[in-house]
Amino acid sequence: MVQLAIYDELGRLVRTLVNNGKAAGEYSIIWDGKNEKGVPVASGTYFFTLKIRKETIIAKTMLLLR
Repeated sequence: MVQLAIYDELGRLVRTLVNNGKAAGEYSIIWDGKNEKGVPVASGTYFFTLKIRKETIIAKTMLLLR
């Protein structure tokens, strides 16, 4: 299982991009800057988390500029 989610500066979930099983390998995901409702979000700092098999969690920051 793999989950890739984006959060705003207050820790609120903005969008879940991936939430399913994936075979081992390299993948590329592009976020279009929209929330779950399809509404564009504001420029600013966002965080993403990548959870793999509930054992590994990677969290990083990113900057969205419009």
